[in-house]
Amino acid sequence: MQSRGNPVGNITQRSFTPRTDKKRFRVNSPLEGDINISIADAAAMNPPSPHLSIAKRAINVSCGADPRMPPGAWDSHLHIMDPVRYPPVETIPYKPTVHNLWENAIFENSIGCDHVFFVQTATHGYDMTLMLDSMRAVGNERALGLALFDPNTTSHEHIRRWDSEGVRAVRVNLVTYGDDTPIDELKS
Repeated sequence: MQSRGNPVGNITQRSFTPRTDKKRFRVNSPLEGDINISIADAAAMNPPSPHLSIAKRAINVSCGADPRMPPGAWDSHLHIMDPVRYPPVETIPYKPTVHNLWENAIFENSIGCDHVFFVQTATHGYDMTLMLDSMRAVGNERALGLALFDPNTTSHEHIRRWDSEGVRAVRVNLVTYGDDTPIDELKS
């Protein structure tokens, strides 16, 4: 196998070339507004965490197949975790690792994935800030999401707002939070 350099280190690969770092994407930054940035610039602005890094991942390819996804492909289940900038809920029974938006952008670009479906993590509970910020940064033409739904506090207005921001599904996590809401109430 051949190992080629990329903005965050080496990814073990065979017979494919990741998309170039010249490809640019639009990011909406709360501090700077809309900016146009390359993958390499994004990596330089927010280097990979020491806890989880693209450089530690290996893409294993058998028979020389091209591991890139077809045009228009979706990553159908993506969690973003950034416990430094977006603290997790205190009751979570484990310490989340870092898998931030920049690391994901570099990885998705390397495999040719055009769209992502963000899934709200239990580590952030019902606080949708990180997921919604990530969806806005990627853009509604490339990202959709799944919200973690609190049946006791989530209103129809919340659901309408999430829908306008690209949330297309909700889940109820009765196990992690010890909720005892009756199933009949969830149906309403």
